[in-house]
Amino acid sequence: MSAALVITNTRGEQRERPCGSLVTIGRVPPNDIALPSDLKVSRNHALIRVMGNGRYYLIDLGSSNGTSVNGNRVMVPYELKDADTIKIGDSIIEFKWSAPSAAVRGQEPDAAGATLLTVGAAVQRMTILVADIRNFTALNEKLPPDVLARVMGHFFRDCTEAVERNGGVVDKFIGDAIMARWVVKSGGVKGSVIDALSAVHGMWLVVQDLNRSYAELSNSFKIGCGINSGQAVLGNVGAGGTREYTALGDSVNIAFRLETASKELAKDIVMGADSYEALPKDLWQQSLQSISVKNKKEPLAVWAVTFEQLAPIISRD
Repeated sequence: MSAALVITNTRGEQRERPCGSLVTIGRVPPNDIALPSDLKVSRNHALIRVMGNGRYYLIDLGSSNGTSVNGNRVMVPYELKDADTIKIGDSIIEFKWSAPSAAVRGQEPDAAGATLLTVGAAVQRMTILVADIRNFTALNEKLPPDVLARVMGHFFRDCTEAVERNGGVVDKFIGDAIMARWVVKSGGVKGSVIDALSAVHGMWLVVQDLNRSYAELSNSFKIGCGINSGQAVLGNVGAGGTREYTALGDSVNIAFRLETASKELAKDIVMGADSYEALPKDLWQQSLQSISVKNKKEPLAVWAVTFEQLAPIISRD
């Protein structure tokens, strides 16, 4: 069944509307859900959008009075589930969705509830980007809730736009991290790597703008990124009776490990061999490093760079 939203306004009046791929919520039109009688609602308050994994995420857009789900204030993108209650100002929005079963298209979940691929999943070559906010716990403790909500709303909204502007798909939000993917086209890996790096450059501009715009940050808002290319399974994945459309595989796992390594190497971006080898050799051949990765017997060769080094890489495309 398609997702739907049941809106109860401050006068107790209810209406139901389908929840499409993008729903904006605010006090006035042209928001898809306008709540003009609720003065606690910001002009552009929040949005609900479907990401690459087929799930619905609620993102607060830095509203003055915040957005809560089931009584808890939302600071980072929240994956909505059936019967979740969203509170915006004094208005209540119930999210209704019967998520597709993992058994659809011939797949039966195993007794242990393990992750299972549905029929129709395909192995594709792709480039994976993982971007994570550094020291999010410290930011959470340092910033007032309203400021943190505004910063997070702007960050996730603008970084999603940076990915999509460069031909990528945001696969999912995982807490304070973003996972995006680019399917490699017939021209080879290079195009997808350049697109991923261009998206990272856009994210860096977003981070710079946030640090300039919010004195409370004191230039402490930072991100780290991992980029890896390789074969991955792209398809519907089921666990515990639900499914999502996402990328899985060793190349995806390594992208997450590379993001973690960016902290250890004190660099902003760490790339795996299948990614950096698609770039001109003179850029990386003298500056490779080796890292140990969980579940890998041999160290991995990586290329680690700073955000400042991105511009010449992108311009050489």
